[in-house]
Amino acid sequence: MHNKQQDELMASESPTINFYLKPGRLSDILALIQILAYDKLAKRTHDGLKAQLRRDPLTASTWTDIGQQHPELFRVLEAEKHSSGQKTVALIARFVQEGILPDNANEPPKSPPLSPDQTNNLINLAIQLHDREVQRRDRWKTVIVPMVVAIIAAGASIVGAIISTSKNESIVKNSISESTRSSTATQNQESEKSDLAIPEEQAIIEKQKNKEDGSSANSKIVPNKS
Repeated sequence: MHNKQQDELMASESPTINFYLKPGRLSDILALIQILAYDKLAKRTHDGLKAQLRRDPLTASTWTDIGQQHPELFRVLEAEKHSSGQKTVALIARFVQEGILPDNANEPPKSPPLSPDQTNNLINLAIQLHDREVQRRDRWKTVIVPMVVAIIAAGASIVGAIISTSKNESIVKNSISESTRSSTATQNQESEKSDLAIPEEQAIIEKQKNKEDGSSANSKIVPNKS
């Protein structure tokens, strides 16, 4: 399949594209692509595919169900359109190339097997579709998770700022309280010194007064002359 065809399939949105998210679905698709790409019969029934692959699909009841759930890669034909009377599944890519003319002119042309390059292109396309759906499913993780982390970090910063502010306020209050206590203590000491100084000063004044009174008394006594 050409790159242009791949781009068209990648751009198209299928309502069943989310089937790629089923665990094991990619394995079923890759197995089905390889069988239908290389087998000489372009259309295969579930029973024929089961016998050749030796297993049922991991993510559906039948191999034709796998094809029906992925119309971007496969085409399913109704039972009445096949000689076996069963539904058949085929790769779309096998019907877009020139058919091989049969020996019997009454039979329609047969779809030739795909080349290894064409098959690899289909396999890569299936892997890309699968990966795209996984990325789409997980897209919220790349948006929500960083947002939650940013909110938590912002919250932690705010809490840290509040705690730091509280600590600073506490330090300021303690400093003011300590300064107040120190000032009060200084005032008390000065008051005590003042209280002690007053009696001493009074004692000195009293002593000085007594001395002056004694001198005055002595001066009034006149000595007797004989």
